[in-house]
Amino acid sequence: MKKVRVKEEVLVPTAVTLVLVLASLITVVEVGPPRIGIRVGASPLNTGRFGTSRVLEILREEFSNVKVVLEWETVNKSISTCRNVLIVIISPEEQYITNDLDSIESISKRCGATYLLIADETGHSNSVIERLGFKSRINGNLITQFSLMMVETHNYPNFSVSYFVKAFFSYPSGYADELYLDKASYVQVVLENTSVSVLGILSNITGILYIVTETETNLTKTRLLTPGTPVAILETHDTSKILVISDGSIFTNQVLSDDVWGWRYERLLRESLNLLVGGSEDVLVLVDSSKYTYVDPLNMTPQQLNYVDPLTYVLYLVARLIHPSSWFPQVMIFINNLISELFLALGFPALLMLIFIFITFLVGALLGNIPAQVKDQAIKEVKSIDYFTTATLRDQIIKGKVSLSKRDFIELYEVVNEIFRNSLGIPLSDDRVVSILVARGVNAMRARKFWSSMNKTYLKARKKFSFPPVLMWGRKVRKSVEDCEEILNVLGTSLLKDLGIEYLLMR
Repeated sequence: MKKVRVKEEVLVPTAVTLVLVLASLITVVEVGPPRIGIRVGASPLNTGRFGTSRVLEILREEFSNVKVVLEWETVNKSISTCRNVLIVIISPEEQYITNDLDSIESISKRCGATYLLIADETGHSNSVIERLGFKSRINGNLITQFSLMMVETHNYPNFSVSYFVKAFFSYPSGYADELYLDKASYVQVVLENTSVSVLGILSNITGILYIVTETETNLTKTRLLTPGTPVAILETHDTSKILVISDGSIFTNQVLSDDVWGWRYERLLRESLNLLVGGSEDVLVLVDSSKYTYVDPLNMTPQQLNYVDPLTYVLYLVARLIHPSSWFPQVMIFINNLISELFLALGFPALLMLIFIFITFLVGALLGNIPAQVKDQAIKEVKSIDYFTTATLRDQIIKGKVSLSKRDFIELYEVVNEIFRNSLGIPLSDDRVVSILVARGVNAMRARKFWSSMNKTYLKARKKFSFPPVLMWGRKVRKSVEDCEEILNVLGTSLLKDLGIEYLLMR
């Protein structure tokens, strides 16, 4: 008898894997956390109340090629040419730097026609407007109305107090509507430029408008505005158009999603898009998201949390917490403190002894996991090995001296199935097996129970999850070996013949 054993070799020992993981963690922590955060401004990636993700949804409904711009320089490198480009900028919170302006100008020159939709009360987008050769400018100072107390104090006659400014929009397509503005500025128009059309004006007939700046809130230093002040203009050049609306807050999610007024502001947005690019084909839409602050979810203030979508916050928070930079330094600090406390409690000699024992154990584990060298054999030599089996291994299986799993049951089933195919001409899964076994002298109930048990267990073994589960596969396989041996003996064969279950287990 030649006993066959096959040794499983671990290509990457566990200790080496742990060392590699530890080195990777240290590298990731040194690089720092990924630049992720929740944008709290009018970014198209902000799904909160003050974000403009709804604008992004509308743009994707209207156009097939819409990209969100995180860095203008990166987008510029990715675009070789385009037929038409529409740039959308809403209430940027930061100034555009030279690299941004160079990239935007480069994109505009490579495209056949350039369209800009700018809704901004801050004036940060003026540098983009200027770089692309347009003359109109956003003033950047907010307009509002005198409070009742201010009006009474200065004895202004014929006043009417309102909390919002109204604007009347009228487009060449015939669209017209009067809408409230929130945080609005006004557009400064160069009158000599005949290519400018005023599409929106302040429409408050009563009440007095004035400009509010961060430093000038004194009535004597404010400039009074009158109805008719432009708040939306269209400026046209040879192959370029720009539509400027001096209030980006009217396109935030909380406005566009309002149950009463939302549809009217959404129509203003869609009419603006149609006015700019109506009839144009193959339009590349670039939606700016590069000039908005984003906040680490771990450092958000309670006030900022009020304007963040809860689901978005949870997803960002989970992504931030599972990053090693969030927890690995704390683990290292804990280990360092623990070693310091052990040093103080045990003293240096005892601590040195513990470290020596740990290193010895680690080295032993590493050496023990080094795979043994095996001499190569020619393929023909491997194929020529003969296998001889005896009843000894079968008895060990039945007595429970060999550990078995559901994989062993699958192999047992496949061996028995092959025997049935060769002996009876039908697979074990065929219900005709029962009648054949009965004809060979097996009790009908016994034959049905054997056939049903083998096939049901085989289906459970092939699945990752099954109900009810098999709790003790070893016992199940041993019982199945006994049953199969009994049935196969009736058929005049055995698991001991040829390469049976013993061969499979010895592999």
